[in-house]
Amino acid sequence: MDVDIARRGIDSLGWKIDRWLIGGVLVAGIKIFTDSAADLPSDLVAHYDIGVVPLLVSQEDRVFADGRDLTHAEFYQLLAESKQLPTTSQPSPQDFIEAYTPYLEQGQTVISINLSSGLSGTVESALIAQTSLGDLAKNRLHVVDSLAASVGEGLLVCLAADLAEQGKSAEEIVAAVRAARARLMHLFTLDTMENLVKGGRISRAKATLGGLLNIKPILWIDEQGKIDSLDKVRGRKKSLRQLVSRCQAEAKGDKYPYLGVCHANCLDEASEVVRQLQQALPNATVVVGQIGAAIGTHTGQGCIAIFYFR
Repeated sequence: MDVDIARRGIDSLGWKIDRWLIGGVLVAGIKIFTDSAADLPSDLVAHYDIGVVPLLVSQEDRVFADGRDLTHAEFYQLLAESKQLPTTSQPSPQDFIEAYTPYLEQGQTVISINLSSGLSGTVESALIAQTSLGDLAKNRLHVVDSLAASVGEGLLVCLAADLAEQGKSAEEIVAAVRAARARLMHLFTLDTMENLVKGGRISRAKATLGGLLNIKPILWIDEQGKIDSLDKVRGRKKSLRQLVSRCQAEAKGDKYPYLGVCHANCLDEASEVVRQLQQALPNATVVVGQIGAAIGTHTGQGCIAIFYFR
């Protein structure tokens, strides 16, 4: 996410700034890793010194490391101009080995929280790396399937980093993350189904009919970490209102008072969603991200997602 987006939101909407967003903390003894699909704002990554292993995005004969080789603006321009949908692939086991090894050799414990196995082979690559590292990783490398994506995955990563900062053990952190993921809800809507057509997920005829009727899908990530349809509404404004109303009705702030919002190159609408959430749930802390290439390739521009704990 462009940090200016968060700052603009904080200045204009009165978002809360808490310890996730300011200061700098090096979590001693435990190193938290994730992948670029978590779409975490760079200030949160820096605050907790989170390691981020990038997924790969391929377009024709070019390969980009998500979040490193392309800015968000450059990616969405590429997406708009390309007739052929870019493809994504998980990091290789070697990518994870190279990321984990320096910290393991220093005696640190590594916890790696990664993109849902229902959406990607990223967790599998991390597990292969764990096996390949042998004794070096024994009892000190923990790989967790988030069963989540984008800022939903990012919320779990921040929870882990926050607990590490509090001095919790690796076992306590992993258990807490697994408990939290069972309560994590993803809701998102698309402005266009064009990328779903390009990716072969729906037919051109179905997308054309949906466009003619102005139908906007409400999607979620189910208990197996896979995308599924939850509802369909007519009109963009109604789809965004449904995201907010469902979050307001279901979010439980007793244990996890955090919400996530992310968007695919539609800042103004995302800002309005955040404003409504802050009015409806004034005690919640909102973590805002911009959908990067790993997820944005599939959603296309105009996707807005809300994440909360039930």
